[in-house]
Amino acid sequence: MVVFPWCKTADNINLFINKKRMTMEEKVKIAKEIGKMEYEPLMPIEKKLILYSIVLGVALLAIMVFISHTYFPV
Repeated sequence: MVVFPWCKTADNINLFINKKRMTMEEKVKIAKEIGKMEYEPLMPIEKKLILYSIVLGVALLAIMVFISHTYFPV
C-alpha cells in the first residue's frame, strides 16, 4: 500500500472514476455477453460453504447479542 498526499490521491481517484464510465454501447455488449453465458449450478462443496458461512454468522451474532445483554445492560 502506498500513501500519497491527500491532494494527489483525490486527483488520481477523480481521473480513475472519469476514465471508467462506460458508454451505452459497452453496457449493451456486456449484457449480451452475460446473456450468452451458460447456467452453472453450484457444486455441493460450494453449497456447504455457503450454509456454513450463514450458520456461523447467525451463531456469532446470537453470541454477541447474548454477551451484550448479559454484561452491558442498558
